[in-house]
Amino acid sequence: MDKTIEDFFNYPHLLINDPMILKRTWNFMSYDIGLDDFDIPNGVNKSYLKSRPELMKEIDRFLNWTEENIDFFIISEKFDESLILLKDRLGWRIEDLIYFPLNKAAEPPKINEEDKIMLRDKTEEFSYIDYLLYERMKLKLDRMIEEKGPQLEVEVSKLRSLNSEFSEYCLENVEVDLSIHGAVKMLDNKVKNEHIDNRCCVETAISSKIYLEEVMEYMVNLCKLD
Repeated sequence: MDKTIEDFFNYPHLLINDPMILKRTWNFMSYDIGLDDFDIPNGVNKSYLKSRPELMKEIDRFLNWTEENIDFFIISEKFDESLILLKDRLGWRIEDLIYFPLNKAAEPPKINEEDKIMLRDKTEEFSYIDYLLYERMKLKLDRMIEEKGPQLEVEVSKLRSLNSEFSEYCLENVEVDLSIHGAVKMLDNKVKNEHIDNRCCVETAISSKIYLEEVMEYMVNLCKLD
């Protein structure tokens, strides 16, 4: 039987019977970065962690280490601002940042404020370490945005304008009906026939999954011993 996200948040232990799967769904960002589940067990909620001062001390040590050693995080709700700051660090041009959104809903999902609050609170309860990590790195990004000053908004506006112009030139939006099982209708970015030989249009519209596979293949070949 299909379960909604709300069902999952209300009854996670009933819907996920495998403890190893549950372990990988909570705080996955923190454990990907390097949090050791030997020191801090996963699969435990906020209430449990808050009741254990020694665990909260370990979490704070992890957050401090992350902030000091990982220079940059991209925050999704400040995606364009993040890209501009990344450009400055890597010495890129704004034109190097042009992108097409993929897997975009044809219409924004309608979620009332009460449900938003409930989902946010449940996420915080079940992935409390990730929640703290997000809050910490968002503050760091906000400081970087403030240091950049008014010029950042100028460059963000330019990037969005370039994205819009490039998208209009290269793409036609094709609506894909994924309404089975309650899924929303999605927009599929299809390169216009007259620009199918335009390398910039085609490569920008490619899924990041393909790029990641190419990068991984390159790294594997690079690491092979002669």
